[in-house]
Amino acid sequence: MIKTSELGRFLQFLFPKVGNELLSLYESAAECCGLGYTDLCTVHDLLDLSGYINEEPLNALLIIMFVSLQEGSVCIQTAETALAIRLAQFSETDGARNWAERISAELKRHGYPKIIGAEGDTDRPVILAHRPEGDLLYFQKLLKYEMDFVLVLRRRLQAGLITSPPASLLSAMKEVLANHPPDSKCRELHLTGAQQLGVALALLRNFVILSGGPGTGKTSIIFTLLRCLVRSGIGPDRIALAAPTGLAAQRLTEAIHKGLAGLPIKNGESGPEAGLNSISAQTLHRLLQYQPSRGLFRHHAENPLPFDVVIVDEVSMVGLVLMAQLFQAIAPQTKLILLGDKDQLPSVDAGALLAHLTPADGRLCYSSETLAQLAEMLPALKLPAAGAEHPLRDVLVSLDENFRSAKQIQDVAQAINCQDKTLLDRLSPFTLSRKFKAEDDAIPTAPSCFADVAKMGGCWLMELAPGSTGDWKRTLMQWAEHHYLSPQIDGDSYLDLVKRCQTGELESSEGQKSSLSRLFTFLGRARILTLIREGSWGCEGINHYLSRLLRPSLDRTSNGPLFAGAPVLITRNDYHRELFNGDVGIALRTAGGGYRVVFERSDEFLSFPLEALPAHELAFALTVHKSQGSEYGQVLLVLPHEGGRRLLTKEMIYTGITRAKDLAILCGSKDVLGAALSRRVNRTSGLAYLS
Repeated sequence: MIKTSELGRFLQFLFPKVGNELLSLYESAAECCGLGYTDLCTVHDLLDLSGYINEEPLNALLIIMFVSLQEGSVCIQTAETALAIRLAQFSETDGARNWAERISAELKRHGYPKIIGAEGDTDRPVILAHRPEGDLLYFQKLLKYEMDFVLVLRRRLQAGLITSPPASLLSAMKEVLANHPPDSKCRELHLTGAQQLGVALALLRNFVILSGGPGTGKTSIIFTLLRCLVRSGIGPDRIALAAPTGLAAQRLTEAIHKGLAGLPIKNGESGPEAGLNSISAQTLHRLLQYQPSRGLFRHHAENPLPFDVVIVDEVSMVGLVLMAQLFQAIAPQTKLILLGDKDQLPSVDAGALLAHLTPADGRLCYSSETLAQLAEMLPALKLPAAGAEHPLRDVLVSLDENFRSAKQIQDVAQAINCQDKTLLDRLSPFTLSRKFKAEDDAIPTAPSCFADVAKMGGCWLMELAPGSTGDWKRTLMQWAEHHYLSPQIDGDSYLDLVKRCQTGELESSEGQKSSLSRLFTFLGRARILTLIREGSWGCEGINHYLSRLLRPSLDRTSNGPLFAGAPVLITRNDYHRELFNGDVGIALRTAGGGYRVVFERSDEFLSFPLEALPAHELAFALTVHKSQGSEYGQVLLVLPHEGGRRLLTKEMIYTGITRAKDLAILCGSKDVLGAALSRRVNRTSGLAYLS
């Protein structure tokens, strides 16, 4: 973050001849929207090289473009009202209107041809694209990737259905749907109508998008689809599973293998589904064989992926550039199935593909031809009526039934998506126990209010006023006491299991594995999620405070950066050790008095000495972004009073609370929650007009 005094001097150095009003605009963009030194230098270089360094409206226009890019937009609208809305993020209302008027007038009058080109120009950094819905302004690179993506997407949409479902396909689907293997919780797997529709449509078409929130059965669809594919004659080696992150790929692999373990396949049997045990999901970068030294992918349009089917999970986390490269690397005849949650936080990189490709109202649109084939495959299923022409007709499936979260959490999530502000008065209030004194900075042995609310479950609002440091510390104390020190399951606590796992070789005995399994179950029961990293309300401050509170109880004699029982978050991929960004392990003592960090892998455990770990940090608390794709029994979602205003959106709150299965507590003020409900991620791209 740039300090104001440093920023002022730096801006005067870069732009010595512009007025104070423009310098203030730069400064506000840096302070409110995170515009950094690199962005400012790039703006300066673009203006200087084109000879427009003192053109203030163009300066302001480039500020808007860089702020919008940082927020994830692929382009900006050039309409005066749209510019004013963008400027209002870091300028007073009247100032925003005045700047928007100046920019619009000069753009029409002058055009700035040395820096802004028309579509087809390859020697201009910025491109003005004329669209029926209004002109859009792109950085050239992003326009190229969007056009590449749209071109391949349209080819796939025009490819249509297979002429008629082959008998092998009908037979395979009938057999698979008639068989209900137990899931990881020993419950029979029965697909809902929407899930069956997703499987059937994915078998009929070479391109399908399935969108659904957490717990709607996307993984069950993938598992069922894989079984149908291999039974219809497609070899497991011709199927690729992928996800945007190593952690998401690992979780998908584990889910598939757990499902296979429930099938009636004996060891050594060579049935069609036995080969699925060899399938492992991988990151998109690994799938496309990224070459860091060249900044290129080995697989592209001239060297497509050697698969008949490619299935990509967690698509909401994939940006435009990577998705365009994936689409180009998939041969026209290869089947492509995308799964994700359109309401979740979009990718860190520019673009909001799933949200822009999926109609906001969730309407499904199918042709009569498609419905006839679906009826042949699913004769007992009630199908929707045929719809009118639509760019994404016959492609989309919407999954709405949640099988994971408590009903109240689902209802609150729906209200957040609808930006329903009556939610502020409908959430049940949650109050702290006053038996804890924050000034003691030690955990007393007193009952925690979290124990009572955990029994009830649902979604609650714990109001903390700005500046209430004492109440915030008291909250963390009670959270720590309840989740890490108090007995939870069969009389055991997290503390008990940490001490039990400190002796002997960590993976040496079945008894030790059982204790480790229970320890990871405890860890997954609850997590603190926050929007920001820094400060007492950010994950760094929370992790530091909880570490200081819990270290004396969990591992009194430790004096290093980690201690027995400390959860550890991997922040950089290490493919050699199969540790991925987002992996969470637990630090434990060994018999020799050293420390290793243990990670759970399906029913097995891996451990590494501290010095062998890639970049890592404590994980009592995570950012909402880091939690994507994870699930916990209970979630405390922290809404900071300061430092996270630009992150306050309905997508952020939705993503946070839908990580919880049983209990979600929103911790903050009604004003902050109301601000989040009133804002949504507003990413602009040409794809927004496709559907």
